[in-house]
Amino acid sequence: VLVCKGRGPSNRLSNGFLIDRSSKVLLKDLAIYHAGGMGVIAQRSENITLEKVRVQTNPDGNRMVSTTADATHFVNCKGKIVLNQCVFQNMLDDATNVHGSYIVMDTILGPDKLGVRVGHFQQQGFTFAEPGDRIGFVDEQQSANSKFSAIVKSVEMINGGYYIITFNEKVSNKITKDYVLENLDWYPELTVSNCTIANNRARGILLSTPKKIIVENNYFSNMMSAILIPVELSWWYESGLVEDLTVRNNKFGDCCYAGDKQPVINIHSSLDKNDYTFGKIVIENNEFSQFDAAIIHANGVKELQIRNNIIKKSGSFKPIYPDMPVLQLKHIRNLKVKNVTYLGALKSNVIIENIETKDVDL
Repeated sequence: VLVCKGRGPSNRLSNGFLIDRSSKVLLKDLAIYHAGGMGVIAQRSENITLEKVRVQTNPDGNRMVSTTADATHFVNCKGKIVLNQCVFQNMLDDATNVHGSYIVMDTILGPDKLGVRVGHFQQQGFTFAEPGDRIGFVDEQQSANSKFSAIVKSVEMINGGYYIITFNEKVSNKITKDYVLENLDWYPELTVSNCTIANNRARGILLSTPKKIIVENNYFSNMMSAILIPVELSWWYESGLVEDLTVRNNKFGDCCYAGDKQPVINIHSSLDKNDYTFGKIVIENNEFSQFDAAIIHANGVKELQIRNNIIKKSGSFKPIYPDMPVLQLKHIRNLKVKNVTYLGALKSNVIIENIETKDVDL
């Protein structure tokens, strides 16, 4: 067991492990009892496995907090990321966040040359792209989906926050200052399995990668949503739209007890009212034991399947928002809801609207 400790007041943002420009990384059978930042952060790396990694407070100590930020965080990675038989507890932020990064269009310097800047100050100095990478162009005022893509010819880092990118083709006639750019080649597949994710201040897992994602056989109990599938086109500028997600055979204990109006599983986009942000999402064979009403809220999905799930009222606490919909499903192209078992939950409080094709049995 490897015990990682914070470095004290001189480095309050120290992380347990930093994985940078690496591949075929395995962290196994270790415990991180405290870190002033994140437990494990990986960037511009590929094929990473965490097996039986525990981020939690030391059972022999009296701390209330393990990491002051995320237990794990994977940004601008590719290949396969696997979290298996891990324990993530008592963090002040999320168990994991898997995403890319948007950079912001700044200056047109030529037909094939753009000046771009980082969107968030914490992105300063990172490697956004290298020659040969495929870049997607997103009009953040209209849609989260890339409108077109181009291949990088060269990248010049002027400073930590500003880059000059030259492409293999003309791009200046297609864009405005409303655009942000994403690296389409640096997204990973993700498997989160057999993990315990509980007792932390924020969400369970944040998913922002278009590659295949499997979340199975886990236990969740978080102060906010257990699973958040967001669009982060502003402020955080965290890129990646979920295209292929399966959430199955998980147990969800009490979640969302921090006080905000949040569902246990939150699939949310404020864009693409005429298009769809997310691809295919399957939520099946899960058990939700929740003190409050809201279980699954989703919008902007091309295909959403909710089947063979059990929703029961835990009775652990007095409901905070008992009038929130158990299911709120809006703006879905193809919706299927089958075999939902309700045990004391508010079955009648369901909102389903703006659906192109539906097969719903409540």
